Amino acid sequence: FPTRRSSDLESLLRLRDPKLGNVYPGDFIPVAERIGIIRLLGEYALREVCAFLGTDLPDKLGIRFVAVNLSIIQCTNPDFVEHASAIVKESGVDPSRICFEISETAAAVDYKLLSNTIRELKAIGFLFSMDGYGSGYANMYSIFSMDFDLIKMDRNLLYAAEESEEGRIVLESSARMIHELHRKVVVIGVETR
Repeated sequence: FPTRRSSDLESLLRLRDPKLGNVYPGDFIPVAERIGIIRLLGEYALREVCAFLGTDLPDKLGIRFVAVNLSIIQCTNPDFVEHASAIVKESGVDPSRICFEISETAAAVDYKLLSNTIRELKAIGFLFSMDGYGSGYANMYSIFSMDFDLIKMDRNLLYAAEESEEGRIVLESSARMIHELHRKVVVIGVETR
């Protein structure tokens, strides 16, 4: 647990079926999007995060914010900004304690619509991050055209940096570029010095 410096958390949904066992997000999220229940799952996750942030535990643990993953379907829904704002306002949680997170794949879909959604949510006080940067779907334009606070670099960039000089150059150059754009960087998958 963090004691001296601030930290952040990410909320993750997991599905455990009595017959199937663990069903991973890569399997159930596309189904939820297809059958139209992704908004309900997203609302559930946001309400649970607000309930957690409404306790004294985050402050005791030094938690700055909690990341909440968004589906592209949620982000491009015309009433998403209003709906998310209402949930957070109802809970009494400061919006800056919530960081909405989208995948690089989602960022590649519709720059204009997504950029407007991000801009509106950030104006209310929410934070925004891109997950999986470098996984191959979005181009560098998305890094500066959308007002992300945090960029999470894909673990494959890290693995490539461990295997070759070229990989190390790509990882270090990407991190430097993101920092020069005044964004924070997290490299996913670090397990060794």
